[in-house]
Amino acid sequence: MVQPQFKIPAVPVPTVSYNVVVKSISNRNSTKVRTNTHAPKFVSYDGSALWASIEEDILAMIDNLYTDTFHHRVKSMSDISLRYQESKTVISSENVHETLSSVWARSVKQLGLCVTEKAAKLKTLELTAVVNYPIKPGNNIEHEQDSCGSKRKAQRSSISQADYPTSQALMKRRAISGRGAYPTALGETIHEQSFPVSKHECRADREKIRWITTSGLRATIEAERFASGKTKHAFRMTIGDCRYAAKCYYFIGEPGSTVSNGENRKHLEEELVRQTTAASCLKKFEGEIEGMNVNAFDLKISDSFMIVVDEGAEKGLAWIVDPLLTNTKTEKFSGTKVAGTNFGDLKGMTCDAFAHFSLHDSGGFFVLVDIQGIQGFSKPDGRQIGTKFLTLFDFMAHSVDKSMGLGDQGLEGVLEFKRQHQCNKISTELGLTYPSEMDGVVKATQSSRSSWDDSLPSQSGGLPDTGNATEESMTEDLAQMKDSTVKEDSAKHEERVMEKEVD
Repeated sequence: MVQPQFKIPAVPVPTVSYNVVVKSISNRNSTKVRTNTHAPKFVSYDGSALWASIEEDILAMIDNLYTDTFHHRVKSMSDISLRYQESKTVISSENVHETLSSVWARSVKQLGLCVTEKAAKLKTLELTAVVNYPIKPGNNIEHEQDSCGSKRKAQRSSISQADYPTSQALMKRRAISGRGAYPTALGETIHEQSFPVSKHECRADREKIRWITTSGLRATIEAERFASGKTKHAFRMTIGDCRYAAKCYYFIGEPGSTVSNGENRKHLEEELVRQTTAASCLKKFEGEIEGMNVNAFDLKISDSFMIVVDEGAEKGLAWIVDPLLTNTKTEKFSGTKVAGTNFGDLKGMTCDAFAHFSLHDSGGFFVLVDIQGIQGFSKPDGRQIGTKFLTLFDFMAHSVDKSMGLGDQGLEGVLEFKRQHQCNKISTELGLTYPSEMDGVVKATQSSRSSWDDSLPSQSGGLPDTGNATEESMTEDLAQMKDSTVKEDSAKHEERVMEKEVD
């Protein structure tokens, strides 16, 4: 008789979680500078988590804090010294290859030295961070200082049960969806249309613009727009499982007129080319920022593409498509005719410097204007704290030969930006200066562009030739504006040179 075989069920090994909290943050180079906006937060990690990933979260948290408070970027753990809150001893940098469980076991060997008894019972690692924050001459950002001065007595950090989250508090409650999640009335119905479409992506190489087409897709778009601007309507679009914001032109500057499918597609193609040009410029800008270790906000260009209806009555209808971002606010940093003057925050200063860089690096051929964006967070897998960045979209540009599409005001727009723009700290540290003469402009009007154009694609592959402006087509007033601006720029350049020599 065959005896039945029984399998012993595997018993899962219980995992241990630990809390990590940065209780305080101070600056190594100035004890008077206070980070009063820091609110300590307990973050729970599994014991198997690598200490390196915990350091990445701490770096992101401190970088966000210093960006908002001091307009200063903390980009590396080499700028941070982590210490135990209780003993103030430095945590070894060799821990990056170990797990949190290993770091915890070593920390509680001498209980009361690095970790207090109460903290040990609640499995909480209390840390303090010391940041290498340089106090640079000319820094006009005011920092909050300790108003009590030396009269304030140092208080020993005391740990109470209320300081720590209980096991119940650590448990995440399920969020309530609310009544809005359950449509019950006919009036709440959303009408959509489905179209056979193709996807058109704009890519750049050193020679020309390349259009990559993917056919055989299906897009569903809501019949009612959810937003409108001065020139475009925005609709919600779904392709597969992804949600997008789809925009098309309804107005191009002629009151009472309609925009044909052909005109709409033409201007959408021009917009994609502008974004591709801006992305090429941003890549160089970021290289200079990193190479010269300049404090600047992280910028990104929206990953846009064009969707075109391939069949049916709406054949030829097109939209420029971006990822749909919810619960966000668009921030505007400059206009088509107004240069940015954002001296109050790092985001705005970076956008102004980026616009200046586009003019500088193109040798005076074009400048990016109407800069706007949406702030987001980059949160890689396994990370609990994200880093801030700004996604830019809907660029406009002025170029000498009016080759940048709708809204391009040509040489007059370039000169107007040069007259309005004010250099900020980022522009100065990057060494950006205006060309002392208009050689780049003259070369551009004669279709002999500056070195910038050698690294940018020509606008071929679906875009019409807009033609080049000539010296004869410029008005006498514009010529006078050019001469006065050249003299003004030369004077500014000489002043900057003198200031550098004095420094």
